[in-house]
Amino acid sequence: MRKYTLAPIGIFILFSILIFFNNNSAPVKFIAGFVQDIFSAPKSFLYKVKTGVISENEEIKKIKEENQIYVKKFIEFERIKKDNEALRSQFEAGTTKNYKLMPAHVIGFLGKSQSSSSLIVDRGEADGIKTEMAAIVAQNLIGKIGKVSQNYSEVALVNNKNFSTLAATADQNATGVISGQEDFILFDRVAVNENIASGQIVIAKGEINDKGFGVPADFIIGKIVSVSRNESLPFQTAKVEPSTDVLRLNMLFIIAAL
Repeated sequence: MRKYTLAPIGIFILFSILIFFNNNSAPVKFIAGFVQDIFSAPKSFLYKVKTGVISENEEIKKIKEENQIYVKKFIEFERIKKDNEALRSQFEAGTTKNYKLMPAHVIGFLGKSQSSSSLIVDRGEADGIKTEMAAIVAQNLIGKIGKVSQNYSEVALVNNKNFSTLAATADQNATGVISGQEDFILFDRVAVNENIASGQIVIAKGEINDKGFGVPADFIIGKIVSVSRNESLPFQTAKVEPSTDVLRLNMLFIIAAL
């Protein structure tokens, strides 16, 4: 029995001597490399624990997560800052002091990217928003509420083909009808004896429905850029450029009550 116990020890001693004297041979190198590969991962782990590399990586990960939180807070701060500026500017406008205004954030648009026909805002029936309510920014008329859902609404812009309202020139009070043509605004049904010309400002004449809301008077719609006359017709028309670049809007205001 003792013979069988000593046999493995003798083989191990012999094997060790052979490795010592043949440590540059191919078989020995292969075996040594295999053993090193097996123990490299545990050695690496123990080294990282000893030197604090693992804890350092965790610290870096924590810093990155905190940075993401700070970035989100900064973005939210900038949004609130812009909202406050818009609110202050809006309520300083003399023409809107007598109205109940509902601020709304723009969250999307419909139509061409360069000439949107509608904006989507984050206010809806839950906020008391109804169709035909006017949407404004400062003293400028942006459009009217079209479709309304529970939490969102579509604002049909002044260039929307479904938009129309009574209007007049600010200086001469030449009256007509403003209607959207998608790519521009048409000031139509203006009597031929009225004096209209390029550069004149067109404002809302005022159009309130039987429910008590709509487009109040004196809000700016845009500026006349060209006039078209036909002597055989009793009316003249004008092409109007909107007063506001809606693509830059983050917030607008809905006139919820007059």
